Amino acid sequence: MKTQTIVVLWILFLPLFAIESIQAENSLRERIYIQTDKQVYLAGEQLWLKLYLTDAQGNPQSLSKIGYVELIDENMPQTRQKIAIENGTGSGMLMLPSQLATGYYRLIAYTRYMQNEGETVYFQKYIGVVNTLRTDRRIRTDTSLYVQPVSSGSNNLSVSSSNDIYATRMQGEIRIDGLPNNVHSLAVSVAGEEFIPLPDEEPTLPAWKQTLSSSAKKDFQPYLLPEYEWIIISGQLVDAQTGEPTHDKPGMILGVSDDALRVSGGEVHDNGQVSFHTGQITGRHKLGIAFFPGNDHTYNVKLQSPFAAHTLESPPRFALNPAWEERLIQRSVGVQVMYTYLLDSLYLQSNIPLPHIRWKPDYSYILDEYNRFDRLNTMFIEFIPYLGFHTVSGKRLLSVRTAEYTLSGNSLMLLDGVPVNDAEFFYNLNTRVLKRVDVYRGRFFIAGHIFDGVGSFVSFDNNCPGLQSGDFLQLEEYEGTQPVFRFYAPAYTEDIMVDEKRRIPDYRHTLLWEPEVQTNGQSSLVIPFSTSDLTGDYRITVEGLTRDGQPLRGVARFRVGASLSIDTMLSEQVMAEINPAINTTFMQSEFIGTDTIITELALPDSVPVFRLDASTTMSDTTTVMTASRQVSATTTPTTAASANNEVLARVRIAPGERLTLIAEKYYGLKVFWVYIYVYNKATIGSNPNLVPAGMELLVPAKEMYDIDASNPDSVEKATALERSITGGIER
Repeated sequence: MKTQTIVVLWILFLPLFAIESIQAENSLRERIYIQTDKQVYLAGEQLWLKLYLTDAQGNPQSLSKIGYVELIDENMPQTRQKIAIENGTGSGMLMLPSQLATGYYRLIAYTRYMQNEGETVYFQKYIGVVNTLRTDRRIRTDTSLYVQPVSSGSNNLSVSSSNDIYATRMQGEIRIDGLPNNVHSLAVSVAGEEFIPLPDEEPTLPAWKQTLSSSAKKDFQPYLLPEYEWIIISGQLVDAQTGEPTHDKPGMILGVSDDALRVSGGEVHDNGQVSFHTGQITGRHKLGIAFFPGNDHTYNVKLQSPFAAHTLESPPRFALNPAWEERLIQRSVGVQVMYTYLLDSLYLQSNIPLPHIRWKPDYSYILDEYNRFDRLNTMFIEFIPYLGFHTVSGKRLLSVRTAEYTLSGNSLMLLDGVPVNDAEFFYNLNTRVLKRVDVYRGRFFIAGHIFDGVGSFVSFDNNCPGLQSGDFLQLEEYEGTQPVFRFYAPAYTEDIMVDEKRRIPDYRHTLLWEPEVQTNGQSSLVIPFSTSDLTGDYRITVEGLTRDGQPLRGVARFRVGASLSIDTMLSEQVMAEINPAINTTFMQSEFIGTDTIITELALPDSVPVFRLDASTTMSDTTTVMTASRQVSATTTPTTAASANNEVLARVRIAPGERLTLIAEKYYGLKVFWVYIYVYNKATIGSNPNLVPAGMELLVPAKEMYDIDASNPDSVEKATALERSITGGIER
């Protein structure tokens, strides 16, 4: 058999001489610009954004692969994200917390490398946030406030819409003319016109580029390297016994919990700082750092936040005009209705992480295709011959067999991507938690160590079951870059108009967000969009950058009026019957200044209803939205479900949550997930692995299926049903 050697390097794409050049000449500088879908939001809304990475002259730059975005009040972040950057641009979304107070906030963006120059070169602009569900008497009201029409700025693109006035739920088109043939990147947004003033003039791409000539260009020491490959995870190496920093240099390997093989070597610097140059890490994962010290000394790495510290800055005070009340109430109700009816559609993800080592395994074993044994050792003997336990000097080892079919004792073992150098853990591991075993044969050079093969064990949950931090393993929860979310934008074509979807309310205030429009060298483009149930004035904003750094911008406006279509009549019926109840209970004394927030809406059975639970104090930080009818302020989300003897609980799937975790919480064992699936099959569909975040499920009572974690017959019955269900799923 041919033997291959795979080398995993710490630095893959940027040559060492380039780093030395950066440090010596101090010439590389990065700048960043944020385009958002609009400027003023309600607490709880989604803020859509796009990043443009350039050099100090505004020319497209593609060195850094991570952008850091934060929404800050005075100097504390209220929400923040790591955004992946590819070819100099990146897009993402900030979920504005529902408890955000009404006010102005700073939206800040930078790269790791920009932190060398300091906060003066970060991008910054003000964002307005209004919380219609939180009282705050510090907010001023001013009947003289009005909004100056937003200037179109330096427009060099011709932008128009197919109509000047649209009906609700109507298809339209945006036409863009005058595009050069060297467009680097282009983005389009369509959102309701702002009626709340901002403290500064709206930042535009052309105006931002003009400020670059005056931005700071002082010399600096690039102690932070650019993240030219992906996230650089940094920390301080400490003695695990004393907690004190150490200058030792043990071997370290970092792995990411996933079903893909992604490992990175740790580089220990002279000052005890540790750097892991990772591959793609998207979303929340467990990180495992395995130490190979060659002795009995133990270490830990105190991971450091990649986000920058910020100076204290008090934003301008917010003032509201009572004349805005009706429009803000309409938007507030619209946001709540959208989350009630379309939560699963608002968080659709469109990217899949790539493994750091992108080679296919030499052998892959789907364990459900074989007879399961209680111990891995038996499974190795029966049908996984390329892995085996053996003993050297009284110590149990787990190894990949070499080309000569021998066990060298020097293999790397991973559980859900996390390195584990404890063979006893695998020896005692319950095989029922495992979904797959992959075997990589050959030699691997990682972090200064040569491994004779890699064994990768993948669990059903990809959550390292049973694994805990120990003497030579450190586990940490880690949030990588944000997954790419798809903007929800329904199309109202003729076939949709006769579909039941026409009954779903649509209160989008942002009608379209396209962060990456492909121009393909064309001078003109036509982009379709659809209006929602919200009437009013809307603005189309097009911004972009050419390959030689020329900013592009165009603005157009249109109006959405009332429609007599059956779709709008259905939605207007909902609003017409909800609004009177709101107007009689909400804002009784002053605009955004009542002591009582909606706690009960007595509505007819024909109207779908949501309820907001909130106490009357200014210290509220949470708002609970539940589907209910004729409910009181003391009703809990599970009351209606609990009244039914068949239902134990009502749950809403959180991002990353699986049926097995819910089963373990309510039944004590993960294998009982099958009954949650069977009970909710009409909602979930034919594949239990495809349960989107936001889906609401009912947890059946234990008595429904004789669920008993202490009864072997009950467990075996669930296991047999699990085989029956998963056996019919296409892998």
